[in-house]
Amino acid sequence: MRLTADGVGPRAPYEDPEAAGRLLKHLKERLRAVPAGGVGFGQLRYLDPVAGAELAKGPRPQISFNYLGRFNVGPAEPAPPGGRETGAAGGHVQPWIPAAESDALWRDEATVGVDTALDLSIAALRRPTGTELSVTWHHASLLLDAARIAELNQWWREALEALLDSARGGTTAGHTSSDLGLVSLSQDEIDEFEDEWRNL
Repeated sequence: MRLTADGVGPRAPYEDPEAAGRLLKHLKERLRAVPAGGVGFGQLRYLDPVAGAELAKGPRPQISFNYLGRFNVGPAEPAPPGGRETGAAGGHVQPWIPAAESDALWRDEATVGVDTALDLSIAALRRPTGTELSVTWHHASLLLDAARIAELNQWWREALEALLDSARGGTTAGHTSSDLGLVSLSQDEIDEFEDEWRNL
């Protein structure tokens, strides 16, 4: 699946949060429409010789996002033996660690390498105090140095905070069509209903 920003620039969360919110809703619907949640990812690209040759002509991505899902975890605490701290989020223990019997296969993160210049592993951690977003940054050091990663991390945080502030203000948050399984409404109709009934 190829997702496009539809003309929404990287500064949209600061300059036009409503446009950024509409884009997020659009991307959410596109992703939810993927059959079986994307379980067949890569089949055409790597198993079909005809489609694979055609897809290989496309540009290679420079950034990858790996969403690990949501996990119920306890309060933040020091990592247990063998545990690994998340990177950009800082101070959170990852919700899973390799099983003891997998030591022969496990490699430290620094030796694993990345398929893209920048790779973000993201998880939503459900804690008693609320859900937190945990992000681990991996990068190809020959292409991006630590200073550049720190700068990108700062932009990432500021963009998320801008979107959250806008959502709390009631201008960009809301439901989309896939949230309403019992009725068939367009996004415009959903937005109209929410604008009318938001403050009741």
